[in-house]
Amino acid sequence: MLDISIDQIDPTVLFAGSWQNTRCRKESDQKYTYTYRMLYTKLGSCRLEMADGNTYLMKSGDVFFFVPGTKYTSTFVPFQKTYFIDIAFDMLPNDSKLLQDTLLNKELRFSGDPRAAIQPYRFSDSNLFNRSRQLTPSLQTGRIFDRITREHKKNHPLAKKISSLHLHTILLSLICEEEIDEHIKSTNASERILKYIRDHITESITNERVALELSYHPNYINRAIKQATGMTFHKYVINQKLQIAVDLLLNTQNSITDIAHSLSFSTSSHFNNLFTSTFHCTPSQYRKRGR
Repeated sequence: MLDISIDQIDPTVLFAGSWQNTRCRKESDQKYTYTYRMLYTKLGSCRLEMADGNTYLMKSGDVFFFVPGTKYTSTFVPFQKTYFIDIAFDMLPNDSKLLQDTLLNKELRFSGDPRAAIQPYRFSDSNLFNRSRQLTPSLQTGRIFDRITREHKKNHPLAKKISSLHLHTILLSLICEEEIDEHIKSTNASERILKYIRDHITESITNERVALELSYHPNYINRAIKQATGMTFHKYVINQKLQIAVDLLLNTQNSITDIAHSLSFSTSSHFNNLFTSTFHCTPSQYRKRGR
């Protein structure tokens, strides 16, 4: 499997067409994908069941992205007209005549022979195209799928190039949408984590405890805090505790031992060492200077 990056994508449309299902009874078809493929549901719905047991309901406007070598079964709703746009492509330019012949030959396309499939690429900087998955693209995507189909049918020398450029637009927009979604999820998660820390800052806080309370993996907690604050989880928590300690030193008469205890430091000496390391003076010295 060849490793490539997102910025290397230069797709070649190998096949683009539309088809519809008008069966009057429930029926399932088992299929196998030989290339990268996107199936756009323009009208109606169907159910896709993958060989790994995952099932997806495809509704109007949904797109399913297939990597080469995917086995699946499509099930249609009785008496429902379903209309699809089907695009087979490679992520990089591919002029293989054998592959083109395979795509145009119905018997070969549906033979289910895995040896006929192209080798998928592995993207090192995004997981979006590393596995078969359901996508919900923008409203403009349907129009672009129509353009790809129209261009691919033309005999003009540039038609196939134009259809590939349209496909490139779709792939790039999907990447941007995924990055925005991931950023929103990451931001929301960071806000939840930071709020939890603020609300429980006087307690003994570990990333394992936060992970358990918020249903995140401890490693994810570390990454989220680092991304949001530039600090490690431990350093951020200590920093927040010391900021409260500063306020207590300057605005209360509480003893240093009581302050250390109220902020759940293990011992007064531990508190003193951390405070001195951060502010370059002991808590007592800081209190005297501040007054």
